[in-house]
Amino acid sequence: GKGGIVVYPFLDLNANGKRDKGEPKVKGLNLNVSGGRVEHNEKDTLIRIYDLEPYTNTLLTLFGSNFDNIAWQIKNKTMSVAVDPNQFKIVEVPIDILGEVAGMVYLGAPGSERGQGRVIVNIYRADNTLVSSTLSEEDGYFSYMGLRPGKYYAMIDAVQMQRLGMKATDKIEFEIEASYEGDFIDGLEFYIEKLPVPEEVETAEN
Repeated sequence: GKGGIVVYPFLDLNANGKRDKGEPKVKGLNLNVSGGRVEHNEKDTLIRIYDLEPYTNTLLTLFGSNFDNIAWQIKNKTMSVAVDPNQFKIVEVPIDILGEVAGMVYLGAPGSERGQGRVIVNIYRADNTLVSSTLSEEDGYFSYMGLRPGKYYAMIDAVQMQRLGMKATDKIEFEIEASYEGDFIDGLEFYIEKLPVPEEVETAEN
């Protein structure tokens, strides 16, 4: 009367959340389970969980720290699975391939610039949805990893620039391609500089 679960991790090449033809199994998945007996099969990469109480929900907590590629990430790291008696339920776990974008933030015009730290760089999807923000490091370098395949653009945070009385170069568009290893876009360059002081302010100060 016991039930079981077969965990099937696969590489979600097209990022649709479903296992399609040609999408390979992934080794290196680890998990914690609330009950039962866990058996890892290195040969077929499947994880089998035995001796589960039927008609109950079993909580799975997934870990991907042993994947072969740092770009491979689990979207849903916890899931509740209903256990059926006298059978194994197959649970497919899509592994996302995430891309990375990187670049520099410079203070000054090209040719006389220097790297500028603590500048907010916003990453947006092509539909203007904010994905995330990252801060440039002390030397001006910034990077963000966690982008699924698609079109994006990056831009310096306008609110921060307004608060500092500065302006920045326009947004930079880029595309993360679907690839087995994860795409890496480098070389984005932003330039920021102080806004000129209005003439009436200069006159009043003089």
